[in-house]
Amino acid sequence: ISDQFWVYDIATDSWSQIGKLPYPLAGAELLAVDNALYLIGGWDGQAAQREVWRYSPPAEGAPAADTDSSTGLAEWALITRMPTARAFFGAVYAKEEIYVIGGYDGQQEEQRADAYMLSTNTWRELPPLPTARGGLRLVYDGLDIVALGGGWTHSLDTNERLDLNTNVWSNFPSPLPGEWRNFGAAEYRGRIYLLGGWSGDYLDIHLQYQSSFSLLLPVIKND
Repeated sequence: ISDQFWVYDIATDSWSQIGKLPYPLAGAELLAVDNALYLIGGWDGQAAQREVWRYSPPAEGAPAADTDSSTGLAEWALITRMPTARAFFGAVYAKEEIYVIGGYDGQQEEQRADAYMLSTNTWRELPPLPTARGGLRLVYDGLDIVALGGGWTHSLDTNERLDLNTNVWSNFPSPLPGEWRNFGAAEYRGRIYLLGGWSGDYLDIHLQYQSSFSLLLPVIKND
């Protein structure tokens, strides 16, 4: 568990430490939304946390608003708290809301799902996950919220997706049944990429999943 806060410069292929987290954390989520970073929940070594923190990096050539003037290090601002404490959950930004789903509360895996509207600083509860999941990943594929993996204390054979238009969950087969958790996941150009993780041992896998596709049909005109 660490409070280190580093930034990677792609152009120079270099790392630099720009500050610290509010306190040491593991199992937290970090999201980039517009021009800010959001640090959500996590485990501090003794208990799951509820806090949501924001850091706004300075624009190129602009003064650093979220920086301690005496140390030059980044400062985090507490903006809200989740309805429940959790760690090792999934989080993703979609349609102007941050979705926080599943996780581990220190005693058991979670089914709870919530969404945070940044513009109004309010939370709303969503239909719960059909299956409790800890160590899952969340991805937004442009249509649905996709919950992948998990299984902290039990094996899972399916993944689940939330239709944002109907707020209804459905499931689909998992490419790696079992206790698959704490892996990397990202959506890129209609495909979901899954990397590594844990399933009784460390994994070196790289999977690709196409969650949706478009089919163009010819237009038939009646003369």
